[in-house]
Amino acid sequence: MGGYFQGALPSVIADGAMALPGLSYLSDTSTGFYFSSQGNLTASVGGIKSLSIPGNNSLNNNTTFGYSSISPSAVGYFNSAFGFKALENLTTGYENSAFGFGASRYITTGIQNTSFGWSSAGSLMTGSYNTFYGSTSGSSINTGSNNVIIGNHHGFLDESLSLIIDGSNTNTPTPLIYGKFDFLGGLLGTLQINGVFSALGTTTNNDASAGQIGEYIESKVAIAAAVALTTGAAANITSIALTPGDWDVSGFIGFAPTATTSLTHTSGCSSAATVTMDVDGQTALTTPAIVPGTANEWVQTIPVRRISIAVNTTVYLVSHAVFTVSTLGGYGTIRARRMR
Repeated sequence: MGGYFQGALPSVIADGAMALPGLSYLSDTSTGFYFSSQGNLTASVGGIKSLSIPGNNSLNNNTTFGYSSISPSAVGYFNSAFGFKALENLTTGYENSAFGFGASRYITTGIQNTSFGWSSAGSLMTGSYNTFYGSTSGSSINTGSNNVIIGNHHGFLDESLSLIIDGSNTNTPTPLIYGKFDFLGGLLGTLQINGVFSALGTTTNNDASAGQIGEYIESKVAIAAAVALTTGAAANITSIALTPGDWDVSGFIGFAPTATTSLTHTSGCSSAATVTMDVDGQTALTTPAIVPGTANEWVQTIPVRRISIAVNTTVYLVSHAVFTVSTLGGYGTIRARRMR
């Protein structure tokens, strides 16, 4: 049967084809319903497939709403396209979802991509596992994978493992938020944030995990376990092990004399070299001979010091003192906070 019906409809109609549907209009024989494959309800507009609703026994289970969305020759499966030419060039890609005019138009073999908005993922061909929200979002990405873009940022040709949030409607390399991520393991490299940003702190007494900003490391020696010092020689009080990153290190050193110990010089610092005084961040006090007595421990604060390292590094709390008559012990605390 070709063309149109007049009068009562029969119970079965001819299969027809995309260009000439089996069920069409008298004034437009290229618009209507036709048989495309077993288990599919398919319609064309102007001879172009514009609707395809799969059933349980459909061959590929692709769903399309829109002029020229998902080619009839595509063998990919479980794809959904809503909008003019959405997923138009799909071949073997599967489990993609595209919503909007030209959304994911050039995907061929990419899998499990989701795009929302006019021309979102408009150049993507082989990239996979991307999510784009917004008009033209990710429209310059061609082969990249594992990206999340929110806003109008176009992305870059092979952009991968990124979170991009951009409300500027420009394709600059400095959107509101930009970062490289391993979506299983966390941040790779630098998270870039432009403009006003606030982050909630913890509301309980927990600790930041290792590798996270705010990670805290501390080591302390109590006065009861003070390290025996030798006059005129540097000594390690304690130490901490730092992993690669940018740290602020601080602490204090205490000196525990006996009743007759005479002090003339005390100093301390944080140092990346064992039993070595480091002039960076050093604190020192030189006085005429003084006998503080057992009830007057001598405490000096170690200034905050930046330690930026690319390899695992031990940082020591080092003391130095000049004293006579009797003995002297050293104790204290060294602490570090990961800044980035």
